[in-house]
Amino acid sequence: MNDPLDELIRELTAEPVEEVFRLYLSLVQQDRERAHVAALALRELARAGRVDVRMVPLLDACLYEAPDSACVAHLAKALAAFGRKAARATPTLADRIRELHVTNDTEYWILDGVLWSLGYLGGDAARQVLDELAAEQPPRALRSQSVYQGSMTREARAKRFADTMAGVRALVDGQDPGVWREKKTALKRQKRAPEPAKHNALSVRARR
Repeated sequence: MNDPLDELIRELTAEPVEEVFRLYLSLVQQDRERAHVAALALRELARAGRVDVRMVPLLDACLYEAPDSACVAHLAKALAAFGRKAARATPTLADRIRELHVTNDTEYWILDGVLWSLGYLGGDAARQVLDELAAEQPPRALRSQSVYQGSMTREARAKRFADTMAGVRALVDGQDPGVWREKKTALKRQKRAPEPAKHNALSVRARR
């Protein structure tokens, strides 16, 4: 059986890129809980090379307006598809990282993926937020198991978080790492599929 969300993403990514941006901004205003669908489509379009570098400021604005952590993750990865050419968005991404909370597996992998995205963008704002994360006590990724609701143990999170922080720091401090357009983490996308009868790409787009 086909996943309704997969079908919708295929439909959205067949649309002109400008229409998907308009859809995302419309959903942020009108239907925030479904904005992650358009954000995911923008991520896939950017990774496929279909978003022009001139649209990086628009992606930056979309990240600034992101209504939830799922949108932040998708848009961060869309920006990482441009590497250092999207460095103007680093301050926005750093601020959004400061807002992230980690109390379950999904939120952990969102933080992990967003940090890797930050590494590809680089810049002083990236170094600053990495320093802030390294100084946190306790680290936000290492909440006690009584607070953290998920299958990852504290030990597993500690190792993964240390590896990620070291890897991202190396990207930020090293030579231009290029672009990130492939899967790096085990993040599973949210299963909040739109209702096909009421939220297919064309009907939602018509509401803008």
